[in-house]
Amino acid sequence: MNEIQIIDPVPSNVPVTSHPQRTLSPVETLHAAAQVATAIADVIEKQKLYSLISGRKYVKVDAYIALGNIQGVFPKEVSCQEDEDGTFESYVDLIERSSGHIVGGASAICGMDEPTWKSRPRFARRSMA
Repeated sequence: MNEIQIIDPVPSNVPVTSHPQRTLSPVETLHAAAQVATAIADVIEKQKLYSLISGRKYVKVDAYIALGNIQGVFPKEVSCQEDEDGTFESYVDLIERSSGHIVGGASAICGMDEPTWKSRPRFARRSMA
């Protein structure tokens, strides 16, 4: 396995705030989420932050960055490993900007068994993962 070195883009002086937050009701939470969804959808359309693939719109990374900024979070790559067969597996934490705390995360695999990706260059497979 080849391991790719991760360069930490998170500043060491992430500000920490300590103000109490009121818990929203389920209705308030849904209303707030709908407002964010409408706002980001408008940005995606106006700025053309999508790619048309086979007649469908796929959101580009720029839109996810904008959404993260709206929500006060950003991704931090934790690891990305390449298996012997060329499959990449990545893991990312979701960091709350105001506190620096991990508030979520996800993993993804871009395998050599995927017809679309098996013939793509190494950098493209890594990016997809």
